[in-house]
Amino acid sequence: PYYEAHVVKVAARARAYGPVIETAAYLHDIVEDTPTTLEEITSLFGEEVARLVDAVTTEPGRNRAERKNCSP
Repeated sequence: PYYEAHVVKVAARARAYGPVIETAAYLHDIVEDTPTTLEEITSLFGEEVARLVDAVTTEPGRNRAERKNCSP
């Protein structure tokens, strides 16, 4: 499915920046798309990953539909 392909593509691009950023890339949409909370991410992956996920959870000026309107 598209969702998994999207996450894998983002993580592949982030891989060059190290494991913390790669992990955050895998999780970048999880707070918006699932019941998972930042507190759970902190507990499972640490504060640094949670901070990065929080930083990219929303994109100012573009709504969710606009961000997700892209080709697979």
